[in-house]
Amino acid sequence: MSKTISQFLYSADNKSYSEDELADILRKVASDTVGTLQSRLVVFGLRYGSYIQNIQRLCDKAGIKSTSPMPGNVKAVELIKQGYLGLTFYNPSIKYDNLNKKLNAIRNIKSIKSNDYLKYIAAIRTKPFLLLAGISGSGKSRIVRELARACWPLDSDERKAKKPKNYELIQVKPNWHDSSELIGYVSRIKEDGEEYVYGKFLPFVAQAWKNLDTPYFLCLDEMNLAPVEQYFAEYLSVIETRKLVDGEIKTDPIIESPYSNLTKNNDADLFNLPIESGLNGGWYENLIHKLSFDNQVIYDQFKEDGIAIPPNLIVVGTVNMDETTFTFSRKVLDRAMTIEMNEVDLEGGLEDSPEDELLIEASQLIGDAAEGKDVYAENKEVCDMVIAFLKKINAVLEGTPFKIGYRARNEFLMYAVNRLMLTDDEDKDAVLNIALDEMTSMKILSRIEGDDQRIKEGLLTGLEKILKEQFNPDSNDENSTSSISLNKIKEMKDRLKLTGFTSFWS
Repeated sequence: MSKTISQFLYSADNKSYSEDELADILRKVASDTVGTLQSRLVVFGLRYGSYIQNIQRLCDKAGIKSTSPMPGNVKAVELIKQGYLGLTFYNPSIKYDNLNKKLNAIRNIKSIKSNDYLKYIAAIRTKPFLLLAGISGSGKSRIVRELARACWPLDSDERKAKKPKNYELIQVKPNWHDSSELIGYVSRIKEDGEEYVYGKFLPFVAQAWKNLDTPYFLCLDEMNLAPVEQYFAEYLSVIETRKLVDGEIKTDPIIESPYSNLTKNNDADLFNLPIESGLNGGWYENLIHKLSFDNQVIYDQFKEDGIAIPPNLIVVGTVNMDETTFTFSRKVLDRAMTIEMNEVDLEGGLEDSPEDELLIEASQLIGDAAEGKDVYAENKEVCDMVIAFLKKINAVLEGTPFKIGYRARNEFLMYAVNRLMLTDDEDKDAVLNIALDEMTSMKILSRIEGDDQRIKEGLLTGLEKILKEQFNPDSNDENSTSSISLNKIKEMKDRLKLTGFTSFWS
């Protein structure tokens, strides 16, 4: 006979908690200084929300008043009650067997750490454009699919589908030298007028716009088989226009609307002209009609504002570096979050793993900041520590093309805040060092390449010294964490000494 849970509340770590103990935890979460109140409550909800019997009473005990402000003047308690923060509530009819299965699934949110998924989540929240670099067959595209699948409940059809609807894979072709194959082009060979010809990219973008609460993953497989700067030029430009406007991240359009100037001039009569009026927008009218799938809201948005990048679209390119591929310019590397995946566990993947039940709350993946200033005010102490670190790095990079600019600074700040928000129960100094280590690899070392003439004497050694002082690794401590960036610098120094040339890319 199944056992009913009634006396205690159970969390993702499979421990029982009294209501007073949970209230103490919630009080600490609410009074923290890392991230926004909303983001901290999301984390609390993921770990403890499913087993809370009375959220109002718990909030009262924790000192969170019903008038506590949230973005958009929404009240904190109301957001929790409405389930917006990913919380479901304790149900005394849930039997022990089913509850235990759910606990195992939720516990895997914390096991993300051991699977190295936290790095991917923090990077996505910082900038939803990732490069996954590594040897062929190391599971780069599989990780993208698993992240997309992890956004769905365990018993959902999308979870069980071979390809969930929030995942699309596009294979890059070596002959792509402009955006016509990926984003599309206007064809003028049809007898009945112009037509916009497109592939998988735009319909996937439109689907993401229609489901803004769900992260949508676009995987560009073998991304550097063709020059990225050429076939993805529009995206590379538009991704840098991300801005937080009234609590939403917005970008310029990747395809501009021919009607946009008319709407800006408030010329309603011209805006409502039919296609046959002769206005140079017939192809665009047909395009947005197809993409909107009779969704009037999306149709009106595309007509007035053009087709922009939705905030929940995550673009991930898989990268191999060999004789068949192109190298990346700094224009691409400056805009992307680069994660290297060269570690292969030949004994892994032979049995069912926690990834099969990996659950990620959508709010963990969709960022709420687009620039450094969006996180600085509420996280000044942490951000100032990051800036002090970057000043030391820039002193070493002075006089080289590898010096850090505002873009990299902003991403360092956002990444550090995101990493701390996702691991708020750990030592913050240690987590900050992990964030700095990962970002140094992603945003600084990935841009450094050249021969012994270009890379001035002592550059890599100077960076190495700063990192050792920051991380203070104890080589005698068996439990000390290996530094990603220090290991990479050693590899780059060895390559420079051996061949007279070095780069981040293996």
